[in-house]
Amino acid sequence: MKDAKVRIDKALDIAWQSPHTDGAHHKQWLIDQMVKALIGDDLTYQMWTSFYNQAGEWDHGITP
Repeated sequence: MKDAKVRIDKALDIAWQSPHTDGAHHKQWLIDQMVKALIGDDLTYQMWTSFYNQAGEWDHGITP
């Protein structure tokens, strides 16, 4: 459970940056980073984005 709290805190820290970031492509990068923080595992992240890509295209965005 502690690992989940760490991941949530990391995602919230990333979300805190959102209002200070201009541009949709940069905001998409922040969303992508939040998803990575919440999932917490590269393989699971790849599977999650692959599933999402079946319905559309996952946009990784551009680092602000």
